[in-house]
Amino acid sequence: SAVADIVRQRKDIFMELRKAFSIIKKYWMLIFVITMLSILAAGILSFLVMDEIYQSTATAIIIAPNSTEDGEGLSYDNYILTTKLVNSYRVLCKTNHVLLKVIERLDLDLTVEQLSDKIMVTSQVDTEFLHIVAEDKVPARAMDIANTLATIFQEEVVHTMNRSNVKIVDYATLPTRPVRPDKMMNLILAATAGVLLGIGLSLFLEYIDVNIKSTDELEELLDIPVIGTVPHMPSPKRGDKT
Repeated sequence: SAVADIVRQRKDIFMELRKAFSIIKKYWMLIFVITMLSILAAGILSFLVMDEIYQSTATAIIIAPNSTEDGEGLSYDNYILTTKLVNSYRVLCKTNHVLLKVIERLDLDLTVEQLSDKIMVTSQVDTEFLHIVAEDKVPARAMDIANTLATIFQEEVVHTMNRSNVKIVDYATLPTRPVRPDKMMNLILAATAGVLLGIGLSLFLEYIDVNIKSTDELEELLDIPVIGTVPHMPSPKRGDKT
């Protein structure tokens, strides 16, 4: 019947879960060792190998034509024009011409490509704000790169595009904490991966083990009940009386 089938399915699920837990219990030391090794490897990478990266951000606003800095006189057409200018200004920020000026002004021992990799210029959708983000192993240098790029970008808009509609709202500040690596998260991920890997390896070892270890396994394999078992008798030692 349907009820009997449901009961049988639940019984099978319970048996599989009990079997899985028994395998984990059997190989708990292997799982523990793999987990500890994963955490140790993540700790060495996070604390000793990977560089700490600091991030600093300067923010600029693009002022619409024929409007004041507080937004008075801003029409819808000017607003659309300004939001489109944001994309052009994002490109201008990372041009070789601008980046070379940053390198020269800060006397950086970097190529344009290397400096470009340290910089992100982002903007929120439908806003006039540009966020100039700089990353570096040295906190002060990340701040200097962001602020210098913002200043040079503002100057270039005047010289190159004959506009004076860029205002720096927030200058970059000295970062106090690295943005990466996230050491604690790396340890948690390593522990989780170690446990999963250990369990997976335990199940694999149990799968390839063809020995029959219990009467339950024998009944499941042969699909017949076990009537009786022969107890294991240890071999007599030399010199024992029989």
